[in-house]
Amino acid sequence: MKKIILTTLLLPSLCLASSQNTYKKDTITLLSKDEMAKIMAEPPELRAQMESRKKQMEEKGYIENDNKYASFLLNLKQSAKDEIRAYYGTQFKEDTHLKTQPSEIKLAFEFKKLPIHEKNILGYAPIGTYLKNPVEGWNGIKVFFMDKDTSICAYEFTDLKLSNGGVMMAKENVKNIVGKKPTFLSVEGSDQSGYVYSVTWYDQLKTNRVDCSTEKYQKNTLDKVIALSNKINRR
Repeated sequence: MKKIILTTLLLPSLCLASSQNTYKKDTITLLSKDEMAKIMAEPPELRAQMESRKKQMEEKGYIENDNKYASFLLNLKQSAKDEIRAYYGTQFKEDTHLKTQPSEIKLAFEFKKLPIHEKNILGYAPIGTYLKNPVEGWNGIKVFFMDKDTSICAYEFTDLKLSNGGVMMAKENVKNIVGKKPTFLSVEGSDQSGYVYSVTWYDQLKTNRVDCSTEKYQKNTLDKVIALSNKINRR
């Protein structure tokens, strides 16, 4: 079973597929939105929902919803300390709780240090799939940190090649922004939950994403997250 990233109208969503011959291994396959909808077997109501999300981004600059992830990020500074303290020294290789250093996580790839001061990093966590053959370790990592221009942010990296993955994306929505690589932008949230500004970009089958949070919507924050993403991409 191969893991395939399907990028729909805005941000990519991860799904599993057992027999997809449309994509090519080790590369990105560009499809039309109609082709994507057919592959994903989208019901009409889902397609309408995605079109509504796209319209909100174009008209308001964000998609309005009760975003629990925004609340999570905004409250992470204290909860991260509590989790690290509770699970410090865990020897289980597949443990997914926060760690103080990336060296505490069994990774299947070499992690490149972020251009973030160590004092601003809140913790590291494994993401993706824990592989055992031909290499052992997680194929992804997530880093939580404080950012002076926004609030609390998270960077995640996943190497889909290690898990025999593929990427298919709607060509109408591709913007070559971060490092001139295929990039997707999104802002979601509400005044009650807070907002998350997301930048996702692809380097072949290596997926990168930065999420930053604010309590209230700020029009120029997405530009700041794009600048941060470019800084991370250049490391």
